[in-house]
Amino acid sequence: MRLKLSFLFFSISLILLQAALADPVRLATGEGLMGRFTQTRYLAGFDKPIVSEGKFFLLPKIGLTWQTEKPIRTYMIVDNDGIRQSIAGKEVSNLSISRFPALAVLRDVLENSMSGNWEPLEKMAGSDIVKDTGGWRLDFIPTISEVKLPFTALSFEMTNYLDKIEISKGENDKDVIIFFDQQQAPIDIIQEAAEKSKQAAH
Repeated sequence: MRLKLSFLFFSISLILLQAALADPVRLATGEGLMGRFTQTRYLAGFDKPIVSEGKFFLLPKIGLTWQTEKPIRTYMIVDNDGIRQSIAGKEVSNLSISRFPALAVLRDVLENSMSGNWEPLEKMAGSDIVKDTGGWRLDFIPTISEVKLPFTALSFEMTNYLDKIEISKGENDKDVIIFFDQQQAPIDIIQEAAEKSKQAAH
């Protein structure tokens, strides 16, 4: 009896271990992702970081909606045109990729990492994602480039989905973004949820 119980516990432990080491989820064609985030921004010269939280809606090949709820309500779209941000329905900034080509790199980094499309990021980093404690990790420090990138280093941590991204900007400036409550669904479902969230915010 004791031998049977030991074998049962071993089998359960093996199943749990295999589940924990499963590959990160990659969104299928026609799927999107939504969830929540907290973003901690560290700025050189400031004693305390700026912490914000809100919702995100990822529509691969279409755009990323970044809706901050605290400490103030802002609405940001990252897409093929660039980055546009508004407050209370009024646009406050508009950075176009045509004027700032490096934004295309940031857009691709966000879309690929959040959708689980790691191959382009592994190629960019020159290394594969590696198993870390309970998940995976990928670090990237760009070499000298003709295009001035909006970051000096990137660090990704993921389990099923991207859980954390650290964006270093030099001079002790960095953003640490934590993702949680992720849900994948058909793009039209994500798009509908994003629109309802936008209307509720205004």
